[in-house]
Amino acid sequence: LYQRRVREAVVSTQSTGVEEIRHPSHPSTMNTSEKSQKQREMLLLVSKVSNLLDTGLDNRSLYICTRLIEAGVHPESLAEIIRDLRAESMAVSNKASSSGRPLSVRSSR
Repeated sequence: LYQRRVREAVVSTQSTGVEEIRHPSHPSTMNTSEKSQKQREMLLLVSKVSNLLDTGLDNRSLYICTRLIEAGVHPESLAEIIRDLRAESMAVSNKASSSGRPLSVRSSR
């Protein structure tokens, strides 16, 4: 279900045939070290905003979300999926705690 929703959230990119004018700070015009520095600065800013908004997302999750959005995933769809996953996680946790049994994790091996 979530894989389908993520696929639906991906914005299809079609070539318009119009040449794109790029700003000097656009990632495609920077060298690798400049890109890395810009990415660190951006992630730091995203982390600060996330903390201010009390999203509960750690830096790794923020990095993954940022990369998904950069890849074309619709931000609102991604946020909806995260909310749904949290709700399901809470429901499973509540069910396990009310039954008094610990959750068993299945190995994918």
